Amino acid sequence: MKSEKGFTAIDVSIAIILIFIFVSILAVLFFQYNNSSKELERKSQATYYAISEIEKVKNSNFDEYLGMGNAQVDILEEGNVQVENESGVMEDTEYYKTITVEDYALTRDGKKQDYVKTITVKISYKFNNETQTVELSTVKTKGS
Repeated sequence: MKSEKGFTAIDVSIAIILIFIFVSILAVLFFQYNNSSKELERKSQATYYAISEIEKVKNSNFDEYLGMGNAQVDILEEGNVQVENESGVMEDTEYYKTITVEDYALTRDGKKQDYVKTITVKISYKFNNETQTVELSTVKTKGS
């Protein structure tokens, strides 16, 4: 009778295959977690930039928007989001902003009223070769 000590080649092969499958599953889960984390970080940064722009609008004077957005949506500002570096110099980021002004189109006696404006901030960025956007709007009224 043969001694049954040790492992056969089939036992070792099956063990290697099972370990490979387990490691592959862990690698896929780690990649998905890492990708989701980066996507959330990019979206959070875009939201931060949009909120910053909305705050600038809220702190501005309504008169800056008079005559804008009456017939159509007017672009107030467009271009890369800029941030100040440690040296105090403004630098472009990879986020793109579009700020638009639109009249709320209130009418009284058939005349357009220039008292309420909708201001929309749209921040765009690339993630996984796709353009993602964050869009926030606020209403600016005369006297606010």
